Amino acid sequence: KGGQIVIAHYYGSGEDLKWSIFVDENLELNPSPLHRTIRIIPYESIADVVDQVRLYRGYVQTVGLECAIDERLSVSRSLAKFGVIRMVSLGQMAGGEIDDPHDGAYDLPQFLNLVLIRSNQEIHRDVEPIDRLTQGERLPFLDADFRKLIDVARGSSYYNSVIEKAEKDLGRELDTLADLSRLPVLTRALMEENMAPQGRGLETSQDYFGGYVSRSGGSTGVPKFSIYDGHDWEAMISSAERLLLAAGFKKGDRLANCMVSGDLYGSFVSFDHILHRLKVNSFAFCTKITPEVLVDTWQKFQLNVVLGVPAFIMPLLYGAYKLDPKIRFEKFIFAGQALSRRDEKWLREVLRVKVISSIIGANDGGQIAFQCRHLSGAEHHVSDDFNFIELVDDDGSTVPEGGPGNILITSLHKYAFPLIRYSVGDRARFLDKKCECGRTNRIIEYLGRNNYLFTFGSVKVDIRDIQGAVAEFEPSVTQVLVERSKKSGFAKLTLRMELPESLEAGVVKQAVVRKMPILEKLIKNSELECFEVEVYPPGKLPRDSRSSKVKEFVDLR
Repeated sequence: KGGQIVIAHYYGSGEDLKWSIFVDENLELNPSPLHRTIRIIPYESIADVVDQVRLYRGYVQTVGLECAIDERLSVSRSLAKFGVIRMVSLGQMAGGEIDDPHDGAYDLPQFLNLVLIRSNQEIHRDVEPIDRLTQGERLPFLDADFRKLIDVARGSSYYNSVIEKAEKDLGRELDTLADLSRLPVLTRALMEENMAPQGRGLETSQDYFGGYVSRSGGSTGVPKFSIYDGHDWEAMISSAERLLLAAGFKKGDRLANCMVSGDLYGSFVSFDHILHRLKVNSFAFCTKITPEVLVDTWQKFQLNVVLGVPAFIMPLLYGAYKLDPKIRFEKFIFAGQALSRRDEKWLREVLRVKVISSIIGANDGGQIAFQCRHLSGAEHHVSDDFNFIELVDDDGSTVPEGGPGNILITSLHKYAFPLIRYSVGDRARFLDKKCECGRTNRIIEYLGRNNYLFTFGSVKVDIRDIQGAVAEFEPSVTQVLVERSKKSGFAKLTLRMELPESLEAGVVKQAVVRKMPILEKLIKNSELECFEVEVYPPGKLPRDSRSSKVKEFVDLR
């Protein structure tokens, strides 16, 4: 250039000269746009880049943007300020969606200023835009949904009074999710009292059509009803689609749907609706299936996915494998309860399952949390844009960051019978963790049910301590039931377990007593008559007749 040598990095397509790329650190080259030339200029600061864009205001309309998720909002706003109207991922500048602003003249430029930001799609194609936003970016959308929910909830007699009181104390209208703590916790007892048929306090309108009425399994008490009108049902199904995609479902999967159905139990129906949306080929077994039927169907159609509750589906799979050791599945999706480490190990090593995913939901409010292929065990993404989650202590106060607490859900799109700060009876803790899948949803560690205490005299025994005491026998243990009853008028504690391998009950009992000396003390003080351990083969512990689950604990006094 001008008799001088200019140093730059050059990358070319070869003799055909279809394209050329120059990395020019000294800004000395001026390549012609006629030669399909890309000029790459490194900058130290993004502010310097924005300053360069400002010089071309009125000319630059589309920008290919690749940056960190937490930088995207600030960078996009800076570029939009100087005239950029369309921001997409690298390689997408020449394409576009039907609602994108055009690179050229507007039909009504004097009336329209449309700015589009679409980035990072190439990195995670299966991640929805709402799941890529930072919590700060996501909250304004959730706050808008919250305001609409509050407006609808004013139509119910119960919420009209509690909202009015909260706003009077606050001195203004409820505006954002940060105001949620001003409202009382909706306990199960309050919900049942104000839910049909017992009451109508939560009802916002009697004109609800096209939905479903379901009833819980009653595994934790008296069964309760949940009413979804057409809008609420559609909102739940639509939101759940992306959860099942994250869990591993694909178009054309051949799936054994073994969720529970009948007697107003809603799990099969809701999953069936979602699977239809995903264009999955469903085999509607429900829980009316034997190992023989499963094996025969698998041999004929090569099913590749199983969906069900572990307490029911695992004995079924063990039985099917005995009939045909060649049986294999690619994916195992479960809900309703945790999967034991022993069962997970067997699924991966014997049935060669590649994807194991959990979905957490509530009969009352729908889906709460889900696993992508990068999360396992108790870790789950939350679906805050459907059920916003709070963690509180027993008094309803927010727990410290990272601490365990009771799960409250606010169903942002449930209008016929709103659920605001409803206690679902489960516990969890928030984890300070980023997921490799690219989703920025908050992540929880699910800790199970929150009613775990038995009282013996003046001593409270936590069922989770007993369950933890048998952890040394994992991955052998698949199901554990703790039962309190009476013997000769005195309290009796029985631990019932399912163990695929041979293991003496006495060995388990010694281990539990060794780790929980309080049991010996209770027996010595005559507050506990005896503690016993019983061992069962897989599938032999009693299952709940409606939910097919093994109860974690029962009180038979």
